[in-house]
Amino acid sequence: MSCLKYLSLVLLLAALPAHAQSGHAELFGAIEDPSGLPVPQATITATEQATNIKTKVTSDDHGEYHLLGLNAGDYSLTAGKTGFRPYTQTGITLRIGDQIRQDIRLEIGQGTQSVSVNAAATLLETASGSVSYHVNGAQIQTLPLDGRNF
Repeated sequence: MSCLKYLSLVLLLAALPAHAQSGHAELFGAIEDPSGLPVPQATITATEQATNIKTKVTSDDHGEYHLLGLNAGDYSLTAGKTGFRPYTQTGITLRIGDQIRQDIRLEIGQGTQSVSVNAAATLLETASGSVSYHVNGAQIQTLPLDGRNF
């Protein structure tokens, strides 16, 4: 292979985004009935509050759902299925790279009744062992470094 073709291939592969450098977040979990059994084929919708963009998925046969490629921001999460009360949760804040598990318990009832949760979701990331911390410019300036040589 010529040097030009080899260099082109290396540059192309380097331009592909890596999973760890994703600019999006994930929201996933399980849908259960009051007895803890999975609820398959439930509809789950994440709505970004700032843009009103909706991302919709359906739970699988095990009641699991996975919302991929969500932008960072504040979200509301709704879930529903015939025979269950509609579920709504607000106050979910996603940051870039977050993988947040949010399990949902649907209550049996009519569609005219609803369950609404207005508490903030926990931001404990149980999907991976990663830890992140934001350091601002003032904190960097006050770091005890020898001669400020990074």
